[in-house]
Amino acid sequence: MKKKFFSMKHKFVIIVASLLFVFVLATTVIWGVAFTREIDERGVEYASQMTETANGNVESYLKKLRLIAFVLQNNTLAKPILNKTSYEDDSERLTDMRNMQLLLKAVMTGAEYMQNIYVYTENGMEFSAGGAYTELDDKTLKYYKDMAGKQDVVFGVQQARDKYDYPRIVLTKQLNMGKGTPGAWVVMLINCRGIYGIYNETERYDSGLLVWDKACGQEIYRNNLEWFTQEGAVGAEEISGMVRSQDKAVCRIGNQKVLLLRMVSEVTGWQSIVLIPYEQISGQHSRMLSINAVVLVLLSLVAVFLCRVLADRFLKNIEILTDAVGKIQKSNLCLDVAIHSGDEAEVLYHRFGDMIDRIKEQITDIKKHEKEKRVLALRALQAQINPHFLYNSLNTIKWMGQMQGADSIVDAVNALSSIMQVNMSKNTYMTFQEELDYLNKYVCMKEFQKAARIKFVCRIEEGLRSCYILKMLIQPIVENSLKHGGVMDREGGCISVSVYSEGEDVQIDVEDNGKGLSEEESRDILANLQNGEGIGLFNIQKRIQLYYGEKYGVSITGEKGIFTCVSLRIPKRYQVGEEDD
Repeated sequence: MKKKFFSMKHKFVIIVASLLFVFVLATTVIWGVAFTREIDERGVEYASQMTETANGNVESYLKKLRLIAFVLQNNTLAKPILNKTSYEDDSERLTDMRNMQLLLKAVMTGAEYMQNIYVYTENGMEFSAGGAYTELDDKTLKYYKDMAGKQDVVFGVQQARDKYDYPRIVLTKQLNMGKGTPGAWVVMLINCRGIYGIYNETERYDSGLLVWDKACGQEIYRNNLEWFTQEGAVGAEEISGMVRSQDKAVCRIGNQKVLLLRMVSEVTGWQSIVLIPYEQISGQHSRMLSINAVVLVLLSLVAVFLCRVLADRFLKNIEILTDAVGKIQKSNLCLDVAIHSGDEAEVLYHRFGDMIDRIKEQITDIKKHEKEKRVLALRALQAQINPHFLYNSLNTIKWMGQMQGADSIVDAVNALSSIMQVNMSKNTYMTFQEELDYLNKYVCMKEFQKAARIKFVCRIEEGLRSCYILKMLIQPIVENSLKHGGVMDREGGCISVSVYSEGEDVQIDVEDNGKGLSEEESRDILANLQNGEGIGLFNIQKRIQLYYGEKYGVSITGEKGIFTCVSLRIPKRYQVGEEDD
């Protein structure tokens, strides 16, 4: 089954689409973060403005409180009244109360949400401006008196009397009437709605407000919290959750999602917890975010379309080259296209063309090597002269020599039989030990032929005896030394064969002390080998390169009149398979 591939064009479009998706996602996240930050900033800005306005309102009443305190401490009419310890009759008391009421009412003028002003003395004197709210219990008054002795102004709160009433902020300040005079305090009551109503008077948001005194752990004022629940009053659990929440958080109050902001007044130290409907504060930005998201999606679709068009244009040559390569067959090693785009596609086209040319060259070389193998096999076949008949004839001669007591003939026949046995073997390889034994038999036969002794020395590295070599690879070199090297014609002629390791290879040196070769003669012989001249060495060279590779082969060194050395280099092999035979 043919494997299906995914085209580069589709991969290109998918990669670009993925990058666009990541870009859109990252942009959306960035916009979302910026959107959330903008909402937070708008909410903080709103709450800060409202808190600043509320602080300004409190400051204005503090100024009035300090003003009345200054007046009471310095007015010639008020000081005697506050220093009295008793009255002779009710007429005097009523007169003082009327004068103090007029003075205190003057301070309340223009203060819309100031409900009353009280003045208490240590002697039990009590005066009021006669405002709408005139009750102040003894326990609360004592608390304010105690605190006023420690601070310039003490902030407190009186809870609403019923659901139609509002809590009141109580400002208490101790008067400094001089040494030896009774202690006196002025207390101002302010409707909380006058201070914090600004949070709801704006048409910007339907916000809710909870003012909390963290030091005392009590609620000061609340407004519009029920709008968020739409199920009645906000319970203690919801109030506790708001108090414990972070300074800035998005949470749910009832079924409404709100932005909760906690602001601390620098004047009172109270916490103003502002609740802004998230839908109102995020409405404009949500619409903008939706528009931006739609624009991003449209841009992404356009980008994907353009990527597809560009992919069709720029990857067209790749597709043409792919189709052309797919049509290449064993009998048709050529590219049927021509690409001249001046880009990477043209580079690939030329690279494929070069690769096909190299493949053609390799096929030609393989065919040449196969032909050479057949030629060598034919030569080997021609060299065999009915070996079985000859081998049987040698056995007959050997038997006759033994009958006649001709030991030399028996030795000669034994040597020749061993030689013929190796020649008749169908094995391609033999061990170095077997090769050297064969060479000894061969040299022995030459001694019988020439009726002369030949000094033949074999040296082999011990670990290489079981290593494999091509059969009869060394014998032609020894034969050349005997036939053309002049060893037989020289007294003390000698041939030595040395086998030793050279890294992962085996070096074989066949050296004789015959005529010797000059450096120029050695170069000429090697050049003739490249041209196919010289049957013996040429066959050795080709056998080595065919079976071992091009980097192995024959080398020749020598010195005229002294020695000749023919060296073979082959890889070290301790095992051969059937395919090698």
